[in-house]
Amino acid sequence: IALQIDDAAGMPELKSAAARIDAMLALMHDGGIRIERIARLVGELNRHLFARTWALVAPPELVAGSCLLVMGSEGRGEQLLKTDQDNALLLRDGLDVPGLDAIAARFNGALAELGYPPCPGGIMLTNPLWRAPVARFRETLRDWVHGADPQGPMHLAIFFDATAVAGDASLLGQAR
Repeated sequence: IALQIDDAAGMPELKSAAARIDAMLALMHDGGIRIERIARLVGELNRHLFARTWALVAPPELVAGSCLLVMGSEGRGEQLLKTDQDNALLLRDGLDVPGLDAIAARFNGALAELGYPPCPGGIMLTNPLWRAPVARFRETLRDWVHGADPQGPMHLAIFFDATAVAGDASLLGQAR
């Protein structure tokens, strides 16, 4: 499955790989494999799938100058079945990418096409709150900790589960 993801030239191949992840999960469960091991393997394949999807929809300079994150159960490595998307994008300070809104929409749309429904709370790249340069995101984090935003503590908890899946992982460290 990982090789199929690596070799994917477009969404049809990625859709096939995503379906194979689901089939593999069922086979492993039916075979008596421990849930923790299944979750670890499914999480790794999902992160690989997200990274390849990002590479297919984003220009190389954006991939190199950003850090794609997964959060929530996916970030914690507890994901088995396809639940809603929880993702974010940290940008290198000063990076200017024309059409970023459209790129984010293509990415979240592609994940939906692969069976990962949009987050009802909008915790996705299409939401500018979850797509920001590191310096601005750090200010947002401070506001969540010290501000009066009633959603702040929940957003902070979601961010604590973040795992880098593509791009420059050092940006996640800078944000933290």
